[in-house]
Amino acid sequence: MSARRLYVGATFTASPLDPLLRARGFGDVAFARYNQLLQALVAPDPRHADDATLLLVRLADFVRHEANDRTQSPDALAALLAQRADAWLDALASFAAGRARPPCIVVLPSPALDARGAAPADTGRRLERALLGVPGLRALDWADFAASSAIAQPFDPIADKLGHVPLSIEGFAAFAQWLAERLRGEAGEAAHAGKHGGDAAPAGANANPSARAEADAARSPAGAHANVDPHAAADIAAATGRAAAAHPGAEAAGPADAAAARAAVPAHARAPADAPAPAASPAAPSPSLARFFERLQLRIAGVALDDETALAKSARLSHTAATFHLSGRPYLEADLLDATSRDAAALALTAADRFGQYGCSGFVLVRADAGLPVLAEFVLSCTVLGKQVEHGVLLALAQAAQRAALPAVALDYVRTDGNQPAVDFVDAIAAQAGVALDRSGPRARLRIAPCALAEAVLACAKAPQALAAAAQALDLAPLFSHSNATAHPAAHR
Repeated sequence: MSARRLYVGATFTASPLDPLLRARGFGDVAFARYNQLLQALVAPDPRHADDATLLLVRLADFVRHEANDRTQSPDALAALLAQRADAWLDALASFAAGRARPPCIVVLPSPALDARGAAPADTGRRLERALLGVPGLRALDWADFAASSAIAQPFDPIADKLGHVPLSIEGFAAFAQWLAERLRGEAGEAAHAGKHGGDAAPAGANANPSARAEADAARSPAGAHANVDPHAAADIAAATGRAAAAHPGAEAAGPADAAAARAAVPAHARAPADAPAPAASPAAPSPSLARFFERLQLRIAGVALDDETALAKSARLSHTAATFHLSGRPYLEADLLDATSRDAAALALTAADRFGQYGCSGFVLVRADAGLPVLAEFVLSCTVLGKQVEHGVLLALAQAAQRAALPAVALDYVRTDGNQPAVDFVDAIAAQAGVALDRSGPRARLRIAPCALAEAVLACAKAPQALAAAAQALDLAPLFSHSNATAHPAAHR
C-alpha cells in the first residue's frame, strides 16, 4: 500500500477534498461515485484494493429525504434509521475483512437528526458508536478534529441543502489538513508494524468485543422492532464473524442460483441452442453481495410522458445525469414531446427499494430505424446506479420485445467525456452475449435478439432471481407496437 494513493468514500459530496489532499502529499486521490458508497462497500473496486482507504459517514445521510419530512414522526424516523443502518454495518464489516490494511473511518455530526428530537438523536449516537466499533476499521475521532481546529463553525447548511456539501470552504481546508496528518500517522504505524512481523494489532484498530452489542442496541430504538428487517441481524452477525476472523475471501456461489434464475426466465426469452457461444460468465458475486441485492426489494416502474412531472424530470435528467446517458444529448420538454409525437416512444422510470423511494430516476426512448427498434436514449440518475436498475430496465425491455415477437432490438450509444459507465455497461452485455458492436468513431450500435439480450443481462447480474422479479413487474410494452412484428415503436403520449 502506498500512502500517496488514497481512496475516499463518503455519504455526501466530498470532492472538495481532492485538491486539498493532493496538496498535502497524496498524489492520487480517487472517490467512490456520489451516493454509491454502500454499493462500493458491498462490491469493492479492485483497482483500489491496495490503496489507503478513508470512509466519511454521516448518519443523517441514511435518511436524508425522510429527515426533512415533517410528517415523519421522530420515533418512526429513528426506527427507519436503525433499519437502514443494518445494511451499512453488514457492508462495513465485509469490506474491512477484505482489505489489506484497515480502512479509516470518520463519522461526521448529524445536526439534522438532533433537530428532529430525542429519539433520532439518541439512535444516531448509538449507531455512531456501533459504526466506529466495527472490527477491522480504524476510527478517527471527529471530536479530535473539532478540538484541534480553529474554525468555530465548519458547516455550511446552505451548500448542504443545495448540493449535499456539508462543510464550508474553510471547513474543508481544515478537515483536509487534519485528515492528512492522521492518515500519515496511520501509514507510519502500519509500516512500523510491518517491520516487526505484523503480529501486533495495529494501534487504533477496533477489536472491542462489545461493539456488536452496541450495534444491536442501536438497531433497537423505541418502537423500532416492528420495522426492522428480521433477516438483517443474522446477516450482520455473520458478516461480523467473518471480519473478526480476518477471513479475506468468500466462498464462490454455486451453480444453483444461476440455474434457478434461468428457470425464472420464460422459455420464449431464452437464447436458442444454436446461438453463438457467449463469453465466459463474470465471476460469481460473493454471498454477501448477492444477499444484499436479493433483499434490496428493488421496484422499477414506467410512467408515460404525458405526466407533466415525469416529463419535466426526464428533461432535467438529460442535462444532469451525465454518468449513465447513452447519447449524452440534453433535451427540452418540447424535444421529448416532439420525438414521441413522431417516430419514438418514451417512458420515465421511477425506482424504489427498501432504503427509500427515489422518484423519477431516468427515462428510456425507443426509435424506429428501418423497422428496427432502437433504444436511442437510456438515462439514469446516479442515485440509483449500482442497484441493478440498469439491468432490470434492460431485462424488461428484452422481455417486452420478445412478447411483441420482435426478431431483434438495438442499443445505441455515443461515447462522451462523462458517460463511461453507460458505455461499459453496454459493452459488457455485448461481450457476454458474444455479439460484436458496429462502431463508427464515438458511436456504437449493439444489434441483438431479445432472447440473447435477456440471457446476457441475467448472466451479468449480481442477483439474477431478484432481478428477474423486478423486471417482470416493469411493463415496457408501450415502447413497442402490439399490432405488427416489424418493430415500429408505438407513439405513446
